Amino acid sequence: MPEHAVYCIDHPRAGDLSGADHLAGWLLCSKKIEAVELAAAPGSFTYGLSRPDVASTWELYPNAAQSGFRLELPAGSLGDGSGLDLVLVVAGGLGFRQRLRLRLDPSSNATQHALVHKRSPIGSFSPETLEDQLRACLEAKPGITFRLDIINKCNLRCIMCHYSDPDVFMRPAKKLTLDEFRDLFEDIAPSVRNVMLSCADEPLASNHFPDILRYLAGEHPRVNIAFCTNAMLMNARIRRLIVEHGVSDVYLSMDGVYKQTLERIRVGSKYQRIVANILALRDLKQAARSERPTVILNFVMMDCNIHEAPKFVELASRLGASLIDFRHLIANDYMDDRGQYLSEHKAKYNFFRARIAKAAKRCGIEVSLPSAFNTSESFDPTGLPEVDLGEFEAVSPDRAQGDLPVPRKTPKITSLRGTSADTFSETFCEMPFSEIMIAGQDRVQPCPFYQGELGRLSEGKTLSEIFYGPAFQRLRQNMLRPHGDAGCRGCPIKAKRLTEDVAGFGSARGKLRRLLK
Repeated sequence: MPEHAVYCIDHPRAGDLSGADHLAGWLLCSKKIEAVELAAAPGSFTYGLSRPDVASTWELYPNAAQSGFRLELPAGSLGDGSGLDLVLVVAGGLGFRQRLRLRLDPSSNATQHALVHKRSPIGSFSPETLEDQLRACLEAKPGITFRLDIINKCNLRCIMCHYSDPDVFMRPAKKLTLDEFRDLFEDIAPSVRNVMLSCADEPLASNHFPDILRYLAGEHPRVNIAFCTNAMLMNARIRRLIVEHGVSDVYLSMDGVYKQTLERIRVGSKYQRIVANILALRDLKQAARSERPTVILNFVMMDCNIHEAPKFVELASRLGASLIDFRHLIANDYMDDRGQYLSEHKAKYNFFRARIAKAAKRCGIEVSLPSAFNTSESFDPTGLPEVDLGEFEAVSPDRAQGDLPVPRKTPKITSLRGTSADTFSETFCEMPFSEIMIAGQDRVQPCPFYQGELGRLSEGKTLSEIFYGPAFQRLRQNMLRPHGDAGCRGCPIKAKRLTEDVAGFGSARGKLRRLLK
């Protein structure tokens, strides 16, 4: 999710701006706010007032309990309702601070969501020198995130996934060999910072996964390696490779506390095997004294499993996860049961969202959690079953094999400061400067939501030729526009739908089907 702010103006009422001499309300940011300044207006801004009411609803945001503000202004200065420019001084990591700009809209008393930027998106870059700036940035510090699927298969048929379609599930396998991956990767490798070996398929289904992992770790040791898996195939040999070769992040898909819940959603899965494999990875890390990989659990929230989510937080903590990414079910052509979408059960989601947040605080685990829905309805949990960890506790870790792996010495992960994602973050979107995604092992895109393609590997061009070619250049030029590129119109993030849609990456109906063509 991009950096964003959430705020609400309590006083004055929207129709009483002309005579107002102050604004009062609350303000949050996705990063911790250390100070708030007026960008260009007379007056004084006080921030940090107690707001326990905000903390009870927006508890996952920094500053929630002290998010109140009071802005003193000359009477009548808000008469036109045009808005006020603020500068948020926020914690930027590694001791740095960032200054983010926010346009405050005083014409509404509704809760507002807005993107924040380092500077104004317009005028900070010259269209004539943009490509030279990008090349210089990538030569100084590798910054590209490279995403692809090394196989077009999955061993499961999850109910919300394109693999629930028999035609997709049974299609012939296409997998990249080590030589094909090397030929693809080498010419762009000097600029790459991160490699994600999965987008929409199961990487461990490929018998070339171990060779590709060894190649990246051995010949490009400074590159961070990550992948997403359902953990069914994460056996002892794979776990050893993960730890031994310093995989930085493993994203594990798991959507329930109980066997029946998980196996109903992830059709073809085996609860005991998944849990045993994840427990074994946890124990192997500890035994090898390895900090890597970071384990992130993905939990797709639906009507049938949301009541298990608070207890899942404790389960995830015991699995050794560092983060749980709770996300809404994405609308798509393969899931036609509208009753499973929590947008149809807003009060129920809000009820369990609060309990998820409390469980996360109690267990000391980080969670990424969509915002509460805007509804006045309440939810009565009467009749819902109690959730316990009995089935989880009955599973033993999968048996280890061989000697302990010796984790490779990995370079210290340096700050994002100075990377292309950082340098161009003030544009409409930094992804065309910092991301390359290959869909279907052929079509080159900047991200999954871009409506179009910027080149095809089957046309004989290298990744560098496509990334620095005319189509990517035109896209990057359009990132200097206030509304970006026409291909960005389906992006739920840059469309500023930072409410219920953005946390689940919005409604992406038809997107997966287009990717599979």
